[in-house]
Amino acid sequence: MGKKWITDLAMTVLLLLLMAYSLVGEVLHEWMGIAMLALFVLHYIWNRAWYKSIRRGRPSPYRAVQTALNLLLFAVVLGMLLSGLILSQHILDFLPLQRGETIARTLHLPLSYWGFLLIYWSC
Repeated sequence: MGKKWITDLAMTVLLLLLMAYSLVGEVLHEWMGIAMLALFVLHYIWNRAWYKSIRRGRPSPYRAVQTALNLLLFAVVLGMLLSGLILSQHILDFLPLQRGETIARTLHLPLSYWGFLLIYWSC
């Protein structure tokens, strides 16, 4: 098994556990969110060649749609992770990020649902 495959599998399992917020509790949800952030960075590093190849060649319609979906998913995941960092009340409460808490609370859940849809559509 390759490291990319293991990372993707871990991200999938973590995503499902993160969606079970009421079952895992707030503290574990925050820890898993931090783990997801680390896996997201790792996933991005291991797939950076794909991002560099976006501008190469003339894209087919399929490739253009896939690229747009992946870039939109990147933005949604980034928004989810940033809003999660702002909302943290246990693990990262020492960070001075309370300014945008109202906006972060409003965006965090809808972004997670959009992320699920984009993951499904990009497969």
